[in-house]
Amino acid sequence: MRRVGHMLLVVTALVGVGCGDDSSSATSPTETTVSPLSALLGYQNETPEESRRKQLEVENLTAECMREEGWEYQPVDWAAQGLQQDQPTEEWGSDAFGEKYGYGVVYNYETYEEQNILNDGEVPEGQEFVDPNQDYVTSLSEDEQQQYYESLYGDQSSTEATYVSNADGEDATADTEAAIVPFGAQGCQGIADEEVYATADPTRDNPDLQDRLSEYYENQQDDPKIEAATQEWLACIEDKIGDIEVNGGPPKQIWDMYQYIDNLRFAAMGLELVPWDGEEQIDDMYSGMTNEDGTGTAYVGKPQVIPEAELETLRQTELDTWRDDRACQDKARIKEIQLQAEQDFVEQLRAEFPELGSGS
Repeated sequence: MRRVGHMLLVVTALVGVGCGDDSSSATSPTETTVSPLSALLGYQNETPEESRRKQLEVENLTAECMREEGWEYQPVDWAAQGLQQDQPTEEWGSDAFGEKYGYGVVYNYETYEEQNILNDGEVPEGQEFVDPNQDYVTSLSEDEQQQYYESLYGDQSSTEATYVSNADGEDATADTEAAIVPFGAQGCQGIADEEVYATADPTRDNPDLQDRLSEYYENQQDDPKIEAATQEWLACIEDKIGDIEVNGGPPKQIWDMYQYIDNLRFAAMGLELVPWDGEEQIDDMYSGMTNEDGTGTAYVGKPQVIPEAELETLRQTELDTWRDDRACQDKARIKEIQLQAEQDFVEQLRAEFPELGSGS
């Protein structure tokens, strides 16, 4: 499923897909949970404090690299500029978050989107990004500016030079199946990203592992136990909520419930739902989604601020739907079955890739 639009949000954490430890108690900002697969691959759900620490580390390493290249560069602290929104204290996707915010649809609307509509897409005065390096860059000649940005981001004029083969390290063209873009080819910023974020990623330069992960995610819903649990969940949802429609049809998977509430948000914003194949250019398209078969829908029009009374109704609908959805997931043992399937896959990966989890 492919989605485009103004609000591109990661929602898998909100619907409980493979969430691992499923404590219903409230979590503090420093508490996180990861699934067995994420734990095996070394991934973490970072706290806002940890995310900021890593972002500053990237900026400091970038500044060090740029000085070695002969340029001035001041690290950018995004949080200090007030451009990063405060996050809820409850962990996204947890029961504590759901009881307070449901799927997070109204939360995201109030936190990010409403002000954007009120300002007609313009950045409010005093909230513009201030680049501490702008005056220095402006003082450079045109040729020097080009060299500066090449040092910072790499040479953007040739994409072919940024591709290498995962298999043997030889140069490859962009259409090579195993080709990747190495961070080091992206200048100081990419080198810093590589050092802070990517050095421990076991999937980098490992096409066999990438293929196994892709296969797992693509075929996850075909697992007979998961498929049976999903059908039990669907019957429960129909019994609790009745017939509902998501993008032209009934819900099929648990993440469709997020989309159901999100569609109610679009409608409350005065947007019109129209068919869309993912290719057609539509004037005033605000958001669109297509399915694997090429069918899809788009919301078009100029978004309006949701009236307070209507927003409160949407908020309550979201909370009620989330609670019904959660009860149906529990009845169908969705998380338990998904967790066991993921654990089985983790054991397969351990056998196929002994280096995973070894710290190497």
